[in-house]
Amino acid sequence: MTLLPLLALGCSTEPVESAAPGADFSLVASDVGGGALLSAWSEGEALLMVGGQIGGGAGILARLDGGELCVEADFADKTPWWIHGEGNDWVAVGESGLVVYSHDGVRTREDVPTEATLYGAWMEGGDVIAVGGRSASEGSVGEAWRRRDGAWSALASDLPGAVYKAWNGFVVGDNVAYTYDGESLSPVDFGGGHLLTVRGRDTSDVYAVGGLGQPELWHYDGAAWTELDASALGQPLNGVWTAPGEPAWVAGNFGVVGGLDGDEWIVPGTPLTADHLHAAWKHGDSVYFVGGNLFDGGEKHGTIVRYGEGDEPVEDCGAVASLPLVAQAQAATTAFPASQLTGPTGATALLGKPAVVNFWASWCAPCLDELPLLDQLSARLAGVAPVVAVSVDTAWGPASGVVSRLGLKMPLAHDPKGLLPRALSAPSLPATYVIDAHGQVTSTLFRAMNAADVESIEAQVRALVSP
Repeated sequence: MTLLPLLALGCSTEPVESAAPGADFSLVASDVGGGALLSAWSEGEALLMVGGQIGGGAGILARLDGGELCVEADFADKTPWWIHGEGNDWVAVGESGLVVYSHDGVRTREDVPTEATLYGAWMEGGDVIAVGGRSASEGSVGEAWRRRDGAWSALASDLPGAVYKAWNGFVVGDNVAYTYDGESLSPVDFGGGHLLTVRGRDTSDVYAVGGLGQPELWHYDGAAWTELDASALGQPLNGVWTAPGEPAWVAGNFGVVGGLDGDEWIVPGTPLTADHLHAAWKHGDSVYFVGGNLFDGGEKHGTIVRYGEGDEPVEDCGAVASLPLVAQAQAATTAFPASQLTGPTGATALLGKPAVVNFWASWCAPCLDELPLLDQLSARLAGVAPVVAVSVDTAWGPASGVVSRLGLKMPLAHDPKGLLPRALSAPSLPATYVIDAHGQVTSTLFRAMNAADVESIEAQVRALVSP
């Protein structure tokens, strides 16, 4: 391990002792399939990493858990650039307005109406701010979106530079920076340039990194921003992570990784990879740096570097996918007992006849848009087959409020633990299943239905009743 002295502009300082003697850097994976890895977040014992093929390709979610690395190769049809969460919830945002929201393990597709890439997101207190825009090569125009009470709305548009990351009221981008008070963005002029990530120990001890050609590293002490000399790192920086009592860990191009601990840089003796590392995140007792061949043409792959002491090797379990339809049908056969559903209807409508089963929640905006159409489908299939709307809200009260407000008349049920969508491997909400009289899944729809879907599902169900 090599130690580099830090130079604050115009003033040299002496290096201090390493904060973690004996710990070191290691290359965990250099050929993660499915795409480059762009960010990471901890979900309990698992480290989640998102990325993909970049520039219009598919997105992946990699999960490192118990020393095993598995990749969901079909996570999304667009590349997610950032993941962040709070408690049991997380959000992943990315290209062309991609938004995947996970609540208690149930994922909802909540894309916002933009062709821009959302490069960063921050979740706090139930709200989410997502930031992005067009890069410098496309004209560098920024925008920001906010999720509040389950619905997304535009927070700002046509900002004079792409916006890349948000953290706890701080927002940085391409020659732009802002503070965010929960309601609006206010510009800040501190002389920063191409800034890609911001993160702090608290709001008076914040770091921002970036650079074009050379690294940029800025520090905010609660009163003013100061640029620090990180030229010894030699490459532009893409990511930074820190927390109270922790060094400021950075990730950069051509395998640059390091930790700023007081006046000292902790870096590996030689680069562990020539790939570009895009983000840093501490998980457990180790710090992970994720990236890949970000700027190469052709197929992308992921790379993971780790800083930690005594970590076990990681076993690659390869790509994993959702259960095939046959397995889903088997799960459905055993996953619909009345004991798992409560509410006005329960499971009584699902026994021995074809049915349409829809999973929704009061906090899922696309679900609320879809429910009136689902109610229309129920009316059209009255006397033919039940259309049952299953709320996965943890309590029935919020769902009951939605039903009353929308005047829904279809059969209703409640799965407060979300057991059925998990058994069916539903990837998101809303999720609709057409089931035959034997409990076999015949078709699925994992987005909000439209008028054409209503006609299609009605035809499918009538065909099951009168083959």
